[in-house]
This record gives sequence, C-alpha cells and structure tokens, in this order.
Amino acid sequence: MSLAKNIGAFLKDRFSLLSVFGGTVLNAYTLVLVLNLALGLLLIARSSELLSAQALFFVASAICGVTILFFALYALSFYSARLYKILAFALLAINVVFAIAQIFLIFSLELTYSHGTLDALVQTTPKEAFEFAHAFLNFKLIAAFLALLIFVFAALRLRVSQRARMKLCRAIKLAFLLSLLVFAAHAAFKSYVAKSSKMRASIIIALNKIPVYNFAFVTKDYFGADFKSVRELQAGYQSIYASHSHKTAPNRISNVVFIIGESLQRNFMSLYGYYLPTTPNLQALEQSGNLIAFSDVVSPGAKTNDVLKYVLNFGNYESEKQRPWSANLDIVNLARLANYETFWISNQERYGQWAVASGASAQMTDHSDFTNQIPVYKYAYSLDEVMLPSIKNFKSGAKRSPLARKDESSATEVNGTQKKDKFFILHLMGSHPSYEFRYPKSFAKFSAADISREPLDEGQKKELAHYLNTVAYNDFIVSEIYKIFADDNTLIVYFSDHAQSLYQYRGKLIHGGINRFTLEIPLIFMASDKFKEQNADLWARIAAAKNRPFLNDDLIHAIAEILEMTDLPEFDPARSVINADFNASRPRIIEGVDYDKVYRLQKEFGE
Repeated sequence: MSLAKNIGAFLKDRFSLLSVFGGTVLNAYTLVLVLNLALGLLLIARSSELLSAQALFFVASAICGVTILFFALYALSFYSARLYKILAFALLAINVVFAIAQIFLIFSLELTYSHGTLDALVQTTPKEAFEFAHAFLNFKLIAAFLALLIFVFAALRLRVSQRARMKLCRAIKLAFLLSLLVFAAHAAFKSYVAKSSKMRASIIIALNKIPVYNFAFVTKDYFGADFKSVRELQAGYQSIYASHSHKTAPNRISNVVFIIGESLQRNFMSLYGYYLPTTPNLQALEQSGNLIAFSDVVSPGAKTNDVLKYVLNFGNYESEKQRPWSANLDIVNLARLANYETFWISNQERYGQWAVASGASAQMTDHSDFTNQIPVYKYAYSLDEVMLPSIKNFKSGAKRSPLARKDESSATEVNGTQKKDKFFILHLMGSHPSYEFRYPKSFAKFSAADISREPLDEGQKKELAHYLNTVAYNDFIVSEIYKIFADDNTLIVYFSDHAQSLYQYRGKLIHGGINRFTLEIPLIFMASDKFKEQNADLWARIAAAKNRPFLNDDLIHAIAEILEMTDLPEFDPARSVINADFNASRPRIIEGVDYDKVYRLQKEFGE
C-alpha cells in the first residue's frame, strides 16, 4: 500500500503543472499558444466572423492541442529536464519560423501552408527563390517579421515570481479543463448529433486547424512515399507533354467541365429509371434538351485509383501490356495542348494510395484547390458544396493561384494573350461510404419506409436510404455546377469512377469488389444553350452515341475529339464513343473478365 502511495506521490509531483511548466518553459508554452491562436484566428477572420462558434471552438482546440503537446514532450523527456527544455524550445523555434512563413503566404500570396506551397518551396531553385523574394517581400512584411522576433526574445527573457507562476499554472489548468470540455462536446455533437463526421475524424479535423498540427500533418504527407510517386509521375507526364505540339486553331468551346463522381451506381438514379425521385434536377435538364445520359457504360474497375489511371490518360487494358499507364499523355496536358487554362478542384485527398493517378494529373494543372488537406478516407468529411465557391471564383477570374505554373509552355497565355477558354476537372466525394456523412440533414429525403421494391431487412433498407440521399444530394451538386456555367458556351461531362453494390450481389454491401453492380456507372453530357447553338453538330454526335456499349477507360478519346485534338498520334476514332467509326464490338474486359459474358449476366438480388 505504501509503495502504491509512494508511486502516486512521485507521479503527482513529476506531472504537476509546476514541473511541466517550470522555468522558461512556461514562456515557451505561452508563446507557442499565442502564435497558434493568432494565426488560427487570423485565418478565421479572413473567411468568416471572428466572434463566432467556429472561433470559440478553435480557441478551445488550440488550448487543448498545445497543452497536450507540451505534456507529451515532458513525458518523452521524463528523466531529463535538460532534454525537455531543448524539445520545448525547438518546438517554439519551429512555430516562430512557421508563423513567419504563414504571414508571408497569407498577406503576399493569399495562400496558406499546404502540400502545394511546400512542393513549390522544395522544387524552387536558389535563383528562383531570390527572384520570388524580391517580387513579394516588402518593407512592411520585413518590419513585421522583425517585430515578431523581438517580441519572442523579449517574452523569453521575462521572469515572473514563484507566486505569479503558481497563479499562471492554475489559470492554465482551468483553461485546459474548460477547453477540453468544449472540445469534447463539439466533437461529440459533430459525431453523434449532426453526424457530419466520425469521432476520430472530428478530432483530427479539429487538430488540423491548429497551425502547429497542420504543419506536422502536411509535412508528414508530403515526404511520404505516395507524394514521391506522384512527383515521379508528374515528371513523366511533363516529358510526354513537351514532345507534343500545341493546337493552332481557336477553340469552339469556352468551358469544358469534367466531373468525376464517386461510387454512384446508375441503377439508383431516377434519370436511369429508378422508382424513387433521386435525380429530379438532372431529369429536368434532360427534359429541356440540355442533358444526354449514356445508357450502357461500365467502369474499368471498382477502386478509384484503378479506374482513374486509365480514364485520366490514353492508357487502357490493351496498352497496359506494352507500357505502364503513366507512360501516356494525360487529360490535363491534352487540354493544355488545346490551349485551355486548366483547373483542378477536389473534395478528395490530394495524396495517398488511392490518389496516385488523380494526384499526378492534378499537379499538371495551372490552378488547383483541394478542400481537404489531410487524407480524406481516414479523416475529413466535407460536403461537396464546399467546392462551389472555388468553382465560381476560378471561373470568374476572382481567384488565381500565385503558384500557378510559369514555364514557357503554360496554357494561361498563347502568343502573349491571356487565355479565356477554361478546362475544369472537378472531383467529388459523391456517394463514398460512409453514406450518412455525404449529405446534409436537409437532404434526408428518403428513409427505410420508402424502400418498397428491394427484398431487404430493416437495417439494409436504412443503409440504402442513406445511399439514396447521397444520390439526391449529388443531383443537387451537379445541377448547381451546371448553373454556374449555364450562361456560357459550356459542355459538362459527368461520370462516376465506379459504383457500389447495395446488397444486390450475394446480399452484401460491396465497395471495391468487382461485380455487375460496382461497374455500372452513369456517363452524362450536359450542354448550355449557347453550346448547343454554336456546336450543334457535336451535340448531335453525342446524342447519336447515347446507347452504344462503352468501357470508360477510353473516355479520353471522346474528350480529344471534343477539344478538336484528333491529329494527336494517341487519338483513335474507333475508341471515341462519339465518333462514327467507334468500335462497339470491343470486348469490355475488367481485370481479365469480360463484362458482357460474365458480370452482365449477374441477377439483381439473386433473381
């Protein structure tokens, strides 16, 4: 008993606030907290109200995050006060450097620390860095940096009495406990009431908003193996692009919008005949003559990367036998060769094992915006509507990336003239599981009671209802994107990377496994009235092709034809679904299996 008491007393003494925040470590802690609060609130003030629930939750998160970080450093250096002090001051130094970098990014470039800005820094030569600093640094910024350094050094030299230190430690304890309560309540609300994210996701998202944690997350991702592979692919794509010539004729289409959906099976869209009204907006566009839905399209795989490694370039299952998929001209560089300014806006992860193909293509665009800067499938659950402001701003020219490519072959200018034609790639989260996190409460249109034709139990009907709500929300998002471009000469191409099996095959909910129901996807073309007027022949060719059997790995050939890039050596009219010479008898092989001979014969719900 006395041993247990001694151990308890020892631990209480070792982990008391006075021990953790002894000496000048208290100064370092205070500075780290102040820097993180200042930077975080600055970012909030630039995008929303400073006096808001969002700001209050951020303050609570920052106090919790920074305090826990210092406790963690103390635990790591349990037997060495000297080591703890070194770690604490190293953390302070990192925060000071990061604060200076963030201030520069925010006020000079309208950016924040992200994978893109870090990549630009790493790839910059000393000469480019000097020229960049010369262009963007000014006296006010330099004065602000010096003032910050003076403040930090002055704060470190500040000494307080033991009594004052005890009062500060009690204040830290009280602030930490209150913040922990707010943090936990907010995370619980997000997870169990609003159901906008899982508990783990809520915690990680909150930590990512704290500058020091954001720095750690982004830096870790950037120097990981997945980012390295993306950089290698980017270099290969650039080499292939450089071997081609630019289009000389003017473009007939002002805006081409290429929307990549997620996990959407066409059989659950009322546009394709489903009995519940899941896609009323798309059906309205079809009735007005502004939409053409292709009836017999299948995906080349059931996983995002497996699909996009073909769809985003001229690779296919046949060419894979001669060369890897990455050794082909990609869709972004195809648009650049056609003299389009290119944009990539995504609500999915920028880097990771599922984003190798998309990440490599995104790197080639003139401008990009990723709403999620941490791995999406693990943590972030933003709704697709967060993309709409960026789409509007990029389209109008109100938003531009200061880190846009500035090489001599940039698509932003042709013969010294600023480009007006734009090629957008929009990557949605769509209907990716978990379904209940993919739509707001206002789109909870369907419930288990509405599921009347599927032979499912109550739990399965509830899950299907969640999925149908994602379909309805996706219908809204795509129609909102259409509205953004409706007044211009615009063609929109929408498809889903792959689909989901909602208990239709062997009674299981399947994501990633291959069967008929994970392959049957929508392919939809939407046109503005101006596009139809100015490109009636092309619209007629698209309409004539709507019932052709098509494997989506060859979609880029149709895009090349739309962009009038048919002189490319990679273009094959037999592979372009909208071409009169399209080969409708091409076997649709998915991972060695013929869809029409095997998967197509699978009966729904085992019928």
